[in-house]
Amino acid sequence: MKKTIFAVLIFILGILCSSDLKAYADQMVVKEDVVNVRSGPGTHHEQITQVHKNEVYEYISEQGQWVQIQLSNNRQGWVAEWLVHKNDKTMDKKKNSHLSLNYNGTNIRSGPSTETSIVGRGHKNEQYKIIGKEGSWYEIRYQNQKAYVADWIVKTQQKQPVNYEVASDSQSNLNGKTIIIDAGHGGRDPGAIGFTGTLEKDLTLQTADALKQKLQSLGANVKLTRQKDEYLALAVRNYHSLQSKADAFISLHFNSAPVNISANGISSYYYHFEDQHLAELIQQEMVVETRMTDRGVRLGNFHVLRENNKPAVLLELGFISNKSEEGVVTSPSYHTTVGQGITKGLVRYFAE
Repeated sequence: MKKTIFAVLIFILGILCSSDLKAYADQMVVKEDVVNVRSGPGTHHEQITQVHKNEVYEYISEQGQWVQIQLSNNRQGWVAEWLVHKNDKTMDKKKNSHLSLNYNGTNIRSGPSTETSIVGRGHKNEQYKIIGKEGSWYEIRYQNQKAYVADWIVKTQQKQPVNYEVASDSQSNLNGKTIIIDAGHGGRDPGAIGFTGTLEKDLTLQTADALKQKLQSLGANVKLTRQKDEYLALAVRNYHSLQSKADAFISLHFNSAPVNISANGISSYYYHFEDQHLAELIQQEMVVETRMTDRGVRLGNFHVLRENNKPAVLLELGFISNKSEEGVVTSPSYHTTVGQGITKGLVRYFAE
């Protein structure tokens, strides 16, 4: 009799634990209007259905750049991870959820955008309680008021806040640095043309805008060689750098390969020997953030590098001639992700 009662108690406890775990299971929210769901982790697998923006699905597993989700009727499917994100509400269920700042001089803003006003500046290792999240911005409590900080310049943790001594190394951030972002091609020069017709000149402009926002969130002064679809001669691009007091020049590009060659991945180029380290740091961080194939750092005899008197690198951010990779780099979230990698590389460079 006692064994029977014990077995029943264990069974009930198992059900309770299972329910509790399910309540706290990660959930994935669809980011785009329409997202294809496939039978396996890759675009070569069969499309089995579609999901839509803001719909929520239970996370099961992941493989490479693909996430497996639970569909209705006990079905499961795979979606590209750059088209979904974890449900921010699951974080609210966890007690004592806090974030800490990664850099000195972090801008704390009145709203979830770099266009909103700065209400204060935080310092490395300072911690704040997370109130909520809007897009890529955490809502925090700052000096008895609601404020926001970008998620790409913080780290989260599940513990009570503690007091840290404020770091004195002001070189650990980009505050006051001037960065020139050169969106490759433009106007009558489309650059590479993707598998489905994507134009390189459009992608570089989108990445430039995403990178600008991330750099500005760390207090950098950002200048763009072009802000619209216009043609700029190489000499004009260099003029922007030569006549400025820029601390770095970043030229953005996307790659292509002949039809009979399957190529993928990202790479970084430098021309002057002293710029090799900058290229290496940015390449390392881009690979970590994007999980793209690492094609390494190379010497490149490009005009915008060769004729530049500022620390300069040229970045190839993916092969749009590759159908699968074109699908990755044309996603809005990719521009944000690769921009985060470039930003982290610059932070490391100026911290040394």
